[in-house]
Amino acid sequence: MKSVSYAINNILDACNKEDGLWIGNTRKGIEVSEKKEIENLFDLIISGNTILDNILILEIEEPCFSRKFIANYWSDLNLKKFFQKRNSQKTLLLCNGQSLQDIYIGLKGSYDKQELYFNVISSSSQNSKTTNKFKFLPYPYIEKTGVWIKAKDLINSEVNPDKIIKKIGNKIPENVISKKYDLIKANIQSFINEFSIKKNAHIKIINVNN
Repeated sequence: MKSVSYAINNILDACNKEDGLWIGNTRKGIEVSEKKEIENLFDLIISGNTILDNILILEIEEPCFSRKFIANYWSDLNLKKFFQKRNSQKTLLLCNGQSLQDIYIGLKGSYDKQELYFNVISSSSQNSKTTNKFKFLPYPYIEKTGVWIKAKDLINSEVNPDKIIKKIGNKIPENVISKKYDLIKANIQSFINEFSIKKNAHIKIINVNN
């Protein structure tokens, strides 16, 4: 057994690749959480909580059944129909960790045609009990009480918060940027830290052929 740690974004980039990570056909199964539960999951992660801990991955060197990570999900989608036989020389199968499938939807796809947004002027305090920093919202979305940026625009961007603000500046009112630049920067930095930099996904890989 091998234990490794990765940044969340690095794991997502390996999903559905030929020599990357797939979802195994386990007895319990890996489903998709409710929309609100996924929003809460992202709130926990950006607050520094370790969510992806003790993830079990099987390394299999023979044909097996698996399915891809679903990016665009809707409520009545039958996940079982996506399982198929793989004849690859090596397959990495996720056997637990439903949160990883939920995160994949939030950062790579959509839920009932709504994408995950991050409120970049939400309270930067980890003890804040205000409304969610993350929400699944229709596009385009405008709200006077928040500045909502697509999470996928941040995960596929720079790791320098100042450069990100410059890149997404046309989506944020100029007066908000001038008044709340430090708060926006702090929130984006927290996002980068938890999803792109910190190795906060802890994995155990077992080769079943050894």
